[in-house]
Amino acid sequence: GMAACPSPYPPITTMPPFDLKDLSGKRVTSASLKGKPTLISFFFSTCVPCILEVQPLNRFAAAHPNVNFLAVTYDEPAEARAFVQRFGVKWRVVPDAQNFIERMRVKQYPLMALFDANGKLLGTKKGGARDELEAANVEPQLKRWMDSLLK
Repeated sequence: GMAACPSPYPPITTMPPFDLKDLSGKRVTSASLKGKPTLISFFFSTCVPCILEVQPLNRFAAAHPNVNFLAVTYDEPAEARAFVQRFGVKWRVVPDAQNFIERMRVKQYPLMALFDANGKLLGTKKGGARDELEAANVEPQLKRWMDSLLK
């Protein structure tokens, strides 16, 4: 019956600075994403809802070349690479990113975070699908959500 404790951390309002490597070994930094809106998908390799949304997210990214797409995981590179190969992920994937994930305060998976071209956080959205029917709705729901935030 007691009131909830307030978070000891202020809410995220901008993309935390980072300098990481993607699966191909290329650097990806928060600064390199500026200039276009950025959608980050937080996932891990054994997350079934993450797996079910891979193909809808691939199609969505292909249809939106004006947006940066980044998939971020705490998985080690070998595990993330196996996930990408098995499920056909077409997004740029950044593995071994636990520190960045913690600074983004991600507590559930999958999670989407949308940033504007200057790195300001526009919103977060629970992702994932529990079955093929929900997977079919990933693209239209994501489009409506992004369009409403990028107005």
